[in-house]
Amino acid sequence: MVTGKINEFGKELPTTLPVSIQVSDGVEVSCAILGDPVLSSSYLLTNHDGEFMSAEHSQEVPISPASLPAASSVDPTSKMVFIWLTSYTFDTAAYIYKGAAYMDYSIKNEEVPNVLLKTTADYKSIVPELYRRFPNKDVEYIMETKQPPSLLLSRGQARIVGEAEASILVVESGVTPQLAFSLTVSVQCDVEFEIQTRSSGQVIAGDITSFTTEISNIDSVIGEIDPTPFQELLHTMVQFMAIPHINRILNAGLAIPSRSGLAATDTTITIEEGYILVGADLSYSL
Repeated sequence: MVTGKINEFGKELPTTLPVSIQVSDGVEVSCAILGDPVLSSSYLLTNHDGEFMSAEHSQEVPISPASLPAASSVDPTSKMVFIWLTSYTFDTAAYIYKGAAYMDYSIKNEEVPNVLLKTTADYKSIVPELYRRFPNKDVEYIMETKQPPSLLLSRGQARIVGEAEASILVVESGVTPQLAFSLTVSVQCDVEFEIQTRSSGQVIAGDITSFTTEISNIDSVIGEIDPTPFQELLHTMVQFMAIPHINRILNAGLAIPSRSGLAATDTTITIEEGYILVGADLSYSL
């Protein structure tokens, strides 16, 4: 009787797997099966889309999927199910969130934390010309990603790389804030991925553990500026403006597909060259 129930469950399972999974409001990731499944004497292999999509704005993501390793790259006796996940899924997510301006940040003067400079007087020793032209004025900050960031995967390491433009604006009463100068900054973030069990099921979640910044260019409307004093400022701006937003996306996680009566157990995650490998055993509730 048990064998019959399991076989019946197994026949129904492929037809009930989700076609897409909602990640956040207006954003979902496609789990659609691509091509015919491969059935061998020891395993069933399916290829899935893995592309993040906007539910509100249908758009084609101009990113090509990365190749996946052969199923023979894992020991089939070590776990009951394996999921290979390439950087394509993250990169399409970055493209969608960038298109929705989720990776562009601004801080009004009243919101500027104490760790950042809040007035032109604070810049007096760093950029004397800024204070000379706009004495004792408030400043605001804008940070915009120039391109969607990318996820680089190598054995045991995951890293997000990207480039942003940080702008400093002067606030004067009754007029639109004026751009004083902008700095282009390259950012590299080390990311740690883990399996988390939540009320909705298991998810692959990430968190930025450290990051570095480097100024690559300065555009100024107030004359030549020495970039050296701004390295620490840019690092602080990224820490308070960009990292929390990216971590919200990573912390939200990517749900591991499941269905009622089937649960993943003893789930593991490893970072390999070009892909993330998730392995799990399965428990049945009949």
